[in-house]
Amino acid sequence: MEFAELRDRGQRSLIDFLQVDLQLAHTLLETAKLEAGYDSDHCRHALRTAETAVSTVRQFAERVENESARLDILNRADVLQRAITRFVDL
Repeated sequence: MEFAELRDRGQRSLIDFLQVDLQLAHTLLETAKLEAGYDSDHCRHALRTAETAVSTVRQFAERVENESARLDILNRADVLQRAITRFVDL
C-alpha cells in the first residue's frame, strides 16, 4: 500500500471520527434538554460532555487536509456550540 493511499485512508477515518463525535455531542445536548426538568446533575453532565466533544472536534479538525471537509466540520461545531450556549442561557 502506498503512502498516499495510507494518508487518504487516515484522513477519511479522521473525518468520520469527527462527524461521529459531532453526532454524539448533538445527542448529549438533546439528552440534557430531556433531563433538564428531571435530573439537573445528569443534565449538567451531558452538557459538559457535549462541550468537551465540540472542543475535541475543533482541536482535531485542524488536521483535516481537505479544506471543504474541515470547514464543514468547523461550521457544524459552531452551530452545535451556539445551541449549547443558548440552552445554558435559558
